[in-house]
Amino acid sequence: MIDHGAGRVLYEHDNPMLLAEQATAALRRRKNAIVARVAVAWFALREAIEEKTEAMMAKPIEILTHTAPQLAALA
Repeated sequence: MIDHGAGRVLYEHDNPMLLAEQATAALRRRKNAIVARVAVAWFALREAIEEKTEAMMAKPIEILTHTAPQLAALA
């Protein structure tokens, strides 16, 4: 028998090999779910950072496009 720690039975069987297979399958599903959550969190964080830096970088580029002709005239 395998329980989840709070007394709830997850798997119960007389064959220990079948019980081991069920336990490894459950662990694989849990790992895949954790990896998927981490990937989604990583992409969301990356997108948020890109959005913030893009807004900050837009103004210096705009200023440069307005001042570049004057700077070229001085050279």
